[in-house]
Amino acid sequence: MIKKDYVLKKIEISKGSLNILYDKKKHHNLDIWKSSGDSSAYSVQLKSLLIKDCRIQIQYLSDAFMLTGFSNRINFKGDLTKGILSGQLKGNPFLKSVRSKDLQIANRVRLDLALNLVYSKEKLNISECKFRYNKASGKLDLNIENKPTQSIDLTIHMPSAGLDEIMSAIPPSTRFNTGKYSFSGKGK
Repeated sequence: MIKKDYVLKKIEISKGSLNILYDKKKHHNLDIWKSSGDSSAYSVQLKSLLIKDCRIQIQYLSDAFMLTGFSNRINFKGDLTKGILSGQLKGNPFLKSVRSKDLQIANRVRLDLALNLVYSKEKLNISECKFRYNKASGKLDLNIENKPTQSIDLTIHMPSAGLDEIMSAIPPSTRFNTGKYSFSGKGK
């Protein structure tokens, strides 16, 4: 305890609600340390964090982004060191709704996934993400940097038949335009 290095063998959150909120200044409610403590001074090794049968809501007020869903079973194993959370996440969440402003991005999507995660206030990196949606499977890499200007780098590897399956979950009113490519939903 003097070194401020901790090992948590098992934490289970079940049959509850997990609400993650980012305010307009991008401050979040994820800091578990007392206000007199400095989370960057601690090192925590998480052997198993299980989120089971929980409602999940993630909301970014600055971007008017909202994700609602259900965890079924999600397991995280990793470390929290100097304010950086890193590790492996596996699970099968059900995404009820994903919205950005007035745009419905995804609706009623069941996923199986496994990924490596690195998260800090400045950066979110998801690598070696393997996912399955119905019969479609693919790989995804994502890097988001929250510096004065936000940058997003997303790569998806998927057979074309799988892309049709994914696009069927996106509502028809949804449009993506990257300048070079344009995608639109075919779904419900």
